[in-house]
Amino acid sequence: VYSLYKGNLSITNNTLTAISKKGVFVNQNNTNVTIDQNKFNQCFVGVHLHDNGTIKADVTNNQFVNTSPVGTYNTNFSIITSEVVAPTAASIGRYYNIFNNHIDGYYNGIYTANTYSTQIADNDIYIRPDNTIFNFQFGIRLEGTNKTTIYNNTIDKAYPDNYGWWQYGIFLDGNTVPAIKCNSINNFYASVKFQMLNYSALGNGLTFNSFSNYNHAIWLDHNAEIGDQYFTYVGANYASMNQWLTPPPTF
Repeated sequence: VYSLYKGNLSITNNTLTAISKKGVFVNQNNTNVTIDQNKFNQCFVGVHLHDNGTIKADVTNNQFVNTSPVGTYNTNFSIITSEVVAPTAASIGRYYNIFNNHIDGYYNGIYTANTYSTQIADNDIYIRPDNTIFNFQFGIRLEGTNKTTIYNNTIDKAYPDNYGWWQYGIFLDGNTVPAIKCNSINNFYASVKFQMLNYSALGNGLTFNSFSNYNHAIWLDHNAEIGDQYFTYVGANYASMNQWLTPPPTF
């Protein structure tokens, strides 16, 4: 499905199988887009929304399943939302809601770049590992976004790997006030990796997450800064309440 310069677009209850490029591609759309309750089987890219205007898009309740490998580590994504320039104010915002999707067998899960107030919540993401060095993989990847929230997602990989430093549950590079809350991340070398400045809003940053079977639960690399991490409730500040659970065995 390819949509260019269309408005009020609804794509629901479809099955797309063995797509060698993109199952759904939306470009230059300035109004409402709904992509809901579809099945994407054996697709290189399931959904890609790129270079849109003042769009509000909901990508919800879809299934992305690759039962065998499709594409490569740098071509295979379930969902991509990307803009050319990141908006800095709600008046020119491009809003993406990515809720309650099931992703299984893709090399990468959700990638969003240069978007405003994107909400990524309640998704189940099971990554197909590529254990070739430098073949970078991400459960959720943010670059250059503003006010993105990643909430209550399950991000998993088939097995722990103490050496796969190119595999990350959540990866953030140069974002403005991101919030990462209540996610469960398992079997990644780095549960969450930050690069460059990713300062969160005071009291609303990296909180209530669960990290298990990791080499690094939180990794700050390449001049990364994230600021003080805590949460605020009824005017009081509390510890960030992240949980560091069982790390993998030493090989």
